[in-house]
Amino acid sequence: MYATWESGLAMGGYRVVHAAVINYAPPALHPVGATGSIGQMQKLTIGRLAEATGVHLETIRYYERIGLIQEPERTAGGHRSYGSQDLERLRFIRCSRDLGFGLDAIRDLLQLTHSSEGACESVQALTREHLAAIDRKMAEMARMKETLTRMLESCPSDPLSADPCPILEGISDCGSKSGGTCCL
Repeated sequence: MYATWESGLAMGGYRVVHAAVINYAPPALHPVGATGSIGQMQKLTIGRLAEATGVHLETIRYYERIGLIQEPERTAGGHRSYGSQDLERLRFIRCSRDLGFGLDAIRDLLQLTHSSEGACESVQALTREHLAAIDRKMAEMARMKETLTRMLESCPSDPLSADPCPILEGISDCGSKSGGTCCL
């Protein structure tokens, strides 16, 4: 969060404005429910759920539409009302997304959280598949970096406006030589 404040007038009649970046932490979610009983969590609006998980409001609604999270209870006014299970499930989804799992894999992981037989083996298999995909992407990224570095190094140190751009030529040549795909 960015904050500014004034500290009065400086010489010449100009205002002195100070600015600072403030580390903002969302309000704590207290484990006391509306009835005041310990152990129950207060119901959350979609905005509070978004704050607590770092997941955008529209993304939460999308997860509801595709069935990753259940449609929540509604208040008398029609507002969404989320509970602690929704909070924990959305945190799980967010963490899985941060680790790069796709929505189908997350759906499988969520199902496996409720399974007792062979769940760990299945999760390990999903994780191995995901790691293999990461390795493939990293190799592809390394090839892209190598190609782009080579193209950049072929550029003159002081290009003239009339000179053709070696990078643009390289991209054009690459696409025409390889049938429309980039040659890494």
